[in-house]
Amino acid sequence: MVKFILTKKDKKIREKTNIRGKIKDVIYFSTEDNKKYAIVINKVSGLYAIRLINYEGSENEIKVKAIKRFPNLTNFYRTKEEAIKAASEIKETPELINQCVYEIETYEDDVEKNIFLIGRTGGGKSALANVISGSNKFGESSVSTSESKNFQAEVFEYEGIKCQVVVDIGNYDNLSLKKITYKFAEAIYTMKRGINQVLLVIEGRFTEEDGELLLMAEYIFGRKFIEHTTVVRTRLQDFEISEKCDEEKISLKEENKKISYLMERFRGIIYVDSSPLSKVNEHRESSQKKLLEYLKSCQEIFRIKYWNDVCVAINDYVNAIILKENAGIQSFISGAKTIREINLLKNEIIDVLRWIE
Repeated sequence: MVKFILTKKDKKIREKTNIRGKIKDVIYFSTEDNKKYAIVINKVSGLYAIRLINYEGSENEIKVKAIKRFPNLTNFYRTKEEAIKAASEIKETPELINQCVYEIETYEDDVEKNIFLIGRTGGGKSALANVISGSNKFGESSVSTSESKNFQAEVFEYEGIKCQVVVDIGNYDNLSLKKITYKFAEAIYTMKRGINQVLLVIEGRFTEEDGELLLMAEYIFGRKFIEHTTVVRTRLQDFEISEKCDEEKISLKEENKKISYLMERFRGIIYVDSSPLSKVNEHRESSQKKLLEYLKSCQEIFRIKYWNDVCVAINDYVNAIILKENAGIQSFISGAKTIREINLLKNEIIDVLRWIE
């Protein structure tokens, strides 16, 4: 078998598109209207993906105009032969070629507004997510299981805008910085166009545990993370009485001087009642309206430097991990090998974040 060797042009294409893993083949062609395309097949942990890239220029100066991932934004081909067959079909099918329209592949995900909920386990994040999205799809339980994924997301529409609420459902107890970095890398991938607002959910007092979580997030994401964070105090039945909210705000700031320093950097503090679905709660609708009106004012999008590059670079890695953790290919490879490969992939994601910085 002849080993595929990247040409100077191939390397330039890979550099411009941030495709990771091993490049197994690159196919160049032009359409009748003289548009230039490259089909890149890459391999990540035994799985294959294809990028169709519309570009301009020569090997010395490549400009990427659009890119499309196949079979779609998240899935893979199981074998190289399957990928090569698909590449041939793409090359000969105008309907598939015409799907190559986005300058950044992850922009195929068309969510316009991302709301990221963080906080300690059992602190009411799921209940608040249900209030915001007007659903009951988030498990409202104070019990955390080791089988939980790191994040749960739900897409909904508000005033014609496609929004997504993303809940951190992981447990950070006894986790190393390396593992926490991976978890936040997954968050970046989940919210491909950036974060409109971070909501730190607390049910009572702002604790040192809440402060530590924020400082860890700031260490990974940078100082502006906290400036895009709003504290949401839940289960306050008098949330519609402004005097009560003012009293709570003063009390929250005065109870701990260490915490007071952080509080001054938040975008704001908002009070709602998001009691669990198991309880009768006439305040949920009012809380939803209050939150969504507040979020309308959060226009600035938070991204770390090179956010788009990070999303693209870890796209295949994260999806390969999800597929393998869901045992989607257990008949394809052994369980032990799957665990080893998952760990390798997670390490590569962390390395990508370090490389970007």
